[in-house]
Amino acid sequence: MGPKKKAAPKKGGGGEDEVDLFEEFVKKLRKLQKDYEVPKLAQLEGIMNTIVEEGEELPAWNFNGPQDIMAFRIACEALRQSNYNKFKALRLWKCEMSDEGVRSVCNYLEMPTSPQFGGCLVEDLQITDGGVTSLGCAILGRTLSLNGYKLISLLRLDHNKFGNAGLEALAEGLCQNGSLRGLSLQYCGIGPEGAQHLSLILIYVHCIIEDLNLRGNHLEAGGLVELLSRGARGAKKLKVINVADNKIHEKEEVLRELTKAFRGCLTIERYNLSGNFFTDVGAQRVVQGLIGLSHVKEVLLTERCSPTTLEALEQALGASKGKKGGKGKEKKK
Repeated sequence: MGPKKKAAPKKGGGGEDEVDLFEEFVKKLRKLQKDYEVPKLAQLEGIMNTIVEEGEELPAWNFNGPQDIMAFRIACEALRQSNYNKFKALRLWKCEMSDEGVRSVCNYLEMPTSPQFGGCLVEDLQITDGGVTSLGCAILGRTLSLNGYKLISLLRLDHNKFGNAGLEALAEGLCQNGSLRGLSLQYCGIGPEGAQHLSLILIYVHCIIEDLNLRGNHLEAGGLVELLSRGARGAKKLKVINVADNKIHEKEEVLRELTKAFRGCLTIERYNLSGNFFTDVGAQRVVQGLIGLSHVKEVLLTERCSPTTLEALEQALGASKGKKGGKGKEKKK
């Protein structure tokens, strides 16, 4: 049996054309490619072929590896012009398109809402290891601000070294975002000063972020204290906070704020503190802070701590419900 093909546009019962958005997208794309003399994107062609062969839309469009920026810009413009909105995840991994890639994506996200087809429906946006700078962060922040695009629930910008300046630019928009549930900024070069911008995002009255992943930055002790004392305390929906590998030492102010967070931030269930500088002394303070609590399900600490200390941590996490429910250390990979 030959491959399935998408049905051609049909006449609707009301006499109006029932437009096939995929066919419209292909037409716009081919015209723009010809007009601007840009090459085809191999991975986009693969996505399109899969849609034709399977006869149904793909919910996720994934691109991996370097892409021609002009060709990608044309593809986003074709999506916008055709009102194509049949995928909910757009993932650009190591595509190396820098800020121009971000600009093209945002141009698509902001396409005008069609009375017939609606607007963009992307909920999962990932632009990782793509050379995004503070300029790209500013563009993305504006798009996801209060009066911008409102459907993104997961934003992942891992391995873009935009640092504190980029986070500040991003936060100018995200500090008024009410759709994000997951924010991942792993290995982005964020230092202690960046914590105040993270706090501004979390304390927004309509913020619903549940999972904050900051692994591999360098918040250090001062950054964690700011994040816990202001951001986490003001967050209303936060459940998971990951600050693994952030050069955090077990200073007194860190241990004090951790204890306050355990007891005051009742929505937070999981803390990842692995890869930082905690000894048995600091870990014992963590254990003491968890005694009698029922909402904290997991606290990950470094394996530098003794087995006895880690066992005490695990017992503290499980004692509240009469059974073991938490993990005291991060598993070896």
